[in-house]
Amino acid sequence: MWKNFLKIIYPYYCLRCKKELDNSYLCHECFNAIPLVKEQLCPACEKPSLFGKTHENCRKKTPLSGAFVAMDYKEKIVQQLIHQYKYKFVKDLAEPLSDILIKSLAEQNNELLSKTDTIIAAVPLHPIRLRWRGFNQAQIIAQKLASHFNLPYKNLLIRSKNNPTQKNISQTSIRQKNVQSVFRLNDMRDEIENPLKSNIIIVDDITTTLSTLNECAATLLPLKPKKIYAVVLARGI
Repeated sequence: MWKNFLKIIYPYYCLRCKKELDNSYLCHECFNAIPLVKEQLCPACEKPSLFGKTHENCRKKTPLSGAFVAMDYKEKIVQQLIHQYKYKFVKDLAEPLSDILIKSLAEQNNELLSKTDTIIAAVPLHPIRLRWRGFNQAQIIAQKLASHFNLPYKNLLIRSKNNPTQKNISQTSIRQKNVQSVFRLNDMRDEIENPLKSNIIIVDDITTTLSTLNECAATLLPLKPKKIYAVVLARGI
C-alpha cells in the first residue's frame, strides 16, 4: 500500500524518454536502445581480447584473468542510470541494470558463466558506507546475476578500511594506493571453503582504472581459485 501511495506522488518515468511507466525507470524501447560494449579489452594492456581475457603475456601485470564490461559510461543514459542507482539510492534500478548486464553477457556468450564451478562475489562496502547508503549496489547486481545463471553467490570479501571513494581521484597511481590493503577475506567458514579451486567472478557497478577490482582479486588469491574475472556494468574515463 505504501509503495502504491508513493507511486501516486512520485510516478515512475523512463530516465531516457520521460514516458510515464507502471513500475520501472526504463521503458522497453529505451532498454533496447542502450548501446552495449561490443569489443572487450584485456585488463592489463587494454587491447582487444575475446571476453576481456587477460592476454598470456599480460598475466604478470594483473591478478585478474579477465574483465568484462557491459556499457560505456560516456553514454548519457548510462551515467543517469548508474548515478541514480548509486548516489540517489534508487534501489529499483537494480532490476534494469541487472537485465542489461545479463543481456550483454548473453550476447557475447561468455563461457565462464556456463561453468558449474563458478562463484559470484561482489566488491564489498565498508559497514559505515553500507549504513549510509542502505544497500550494497554491487551486491544486489551480483546476486541477481547469480540467480539468473543458477550460480552460487558468496560474500568472499570484507572491506576492513573506510577508504575515500575513488570517484574524485583522477591519477591511477593514487587510486591504486587508495585501495591498498582495504579488503580481507571473509573468515566465515561457509563462505570460504567452496571457492577453493573454483572460478570467481567479482561484480562491481563501475570501474575506471580497475584498481579496486585488481585489489579484490589480489586478496582472493590465497583461496587458489582457477580464475578470477571482473564483471562490471560500465567503465568510465
